[in-house]
Amino acid sequence: MKQFGLSAIILIMCSIMLFGCGNYRSERRLKTVADSFALTWFNWQYSKSIRFCTDSAQRHVIFMASNVNEEDVELLRNKECDAVVERKEIEYVNDSTAIAFYDVSDFLHPDTIGKAAQKIDKAEAELTLKRVENTWKVARLKTNL
Repeated sequence: MKQFGLSAIILIMCSIMLFGCGNYRSERRLKTVADSFALTWFNWQYSKSIRFCTDSAQRHVIFMASNVNEEDVELLRNKECDAVVERKEIEYVNDSTAIAFYDVSDFLHPDTIGKAAQKIDKAEAELTLKRVENTWKVARLKTNL
């Protein structure tokens, strides 16, 4: 009887550790994906940011990349430093959706087609992330501009 009790306690402890580690890894992966996307997106590294996106968000990244013009490229070349991206918090909507909130500063914001990007000193951004096939992907980006 004592053997059964000890076995049950060990089984419960192992289960807690296993599920706890799984949640930690998932949260760590969520943060990595969100931060990597935000950093590459706000620094106009669209070819790098696309891999962190859902299929529908990838279409938006491709559209943005296809509309970069000569003036934008010149502004990016002359920019003294990279955009600064700072994650404030992550809010879980449910098991498969989360929103990451960021402060972003010193970045170029694309303007309408044919117009040069605008330098933005500070803005807030929200990334909506979805769990897709056991990994996190960016589904939507929203800024307060």
